[in-house]
Amino acid sequence: NEDFAALDVNISEELQRAGLLRDIIRQCQVFRKEAGFEVSDKIYVGFDTDSDLIKSIIDEKKDQLTHDLLAVLEAPAAPEYTGEIDLDGTKITVSLSRR
Repeated sequence: NEDFAALDVNISEELQRAGLLRDIIRQCQVFRKEAGFEVSDKIYVGFDTDSDLIKSIIDEKKDQLTHDLLAVLEAPAAPEYTGEIDLDGTKITVSLSRR
């Protein structure tokens, strides 16, 4: 008699959104480092994307993004660094500058 387990391989929308948010935060941290910013530097971060899903995640999780990135979510007038995140074909342009 063999035991087996059935796994639900469908990812809930909530889990998908949490994963995308983690990816965005992780990549923004990489951009911060590439820009030469100090860990303690407070920054401006702007996000530009055509994805309504990504826009809604950024809007919904503003508090977490500002906290985790030490940032004001506002596109800098004169970005010191610009990078692009590609999440399975969804492009997000990120612009950073120190405040």
